[in-house]
Amino acid sequence: MTAAEVTQNTPSIERTGKEKFLIWFDQNRFWVLGLVSGLLQFCFLYFMYFPPETFDTDDEIYEEIQFVDNVKVKQPDVEVPPAQGEIRKTDQLKKEKVEDQRIVGAQNPFAIGATPPVDLSPGVKPPYTPEARSAGIEGMLVLELVIGEDGRVLRARVVKGLGHGLDQSAVQTYYSKRFTPAYKEGKPITVKINVPIRFQLI
Repeated sequence: MTAAEVTQNTPSIERTGKEKFLIWFDQNRFWVLGLVSGLLQFCFLYFMYFPPETFDTDDEIYEEIQFVDNVKVKQPDVEVPPAQGEIRKTDQLKKEKVEDQRIVGAQNPFAIGATPPVDLSPGVKPPYTPEARSAGIEGMLVLELVIGEDGRVLRARVVKGLGHGLDQSAVQTYYSKRFTPAYKEGKPITVKINVPIRFQLI
């Protein structure tokens, strides 16, 4: 049998594309892996020494400049001595601050057996604010008052508020009121009382 007859009688082997690729990769794997490794090293070195540039738009640059222009450096607080005409006012404020130390020791008159202070203007009520009136707010507000020996309100603080500007209205009104001072053993004293105030729309 001749070689031509053997070749003619031998069946041809059909290979799939995957098998052909695996055979090619097996024959050339050294060059393929070397090429991939070189590309990875090149990319690493490129991004290490040549970082990507950022291109800011004109709008971003303008906003950054505008932000820097709007930043104001706060000057250090320097206490300025009062002028000649303000010395008396400053001394009065210092005196009132010292007198307000009485607030710390103020107690409820009923707890210490003193006569309670009396409101000299009971008809003066805190006005409704437009915000509270439009919202239809009603209810009971409670203030804590510290009343000095002279009947002045030394402190007005909200214990139970209603909001909508009614708290501020009540505080301002009671700071302008005068009371008879509380007495203990015939001497006026500073006391602390709670005053309920009812807000009711008519």
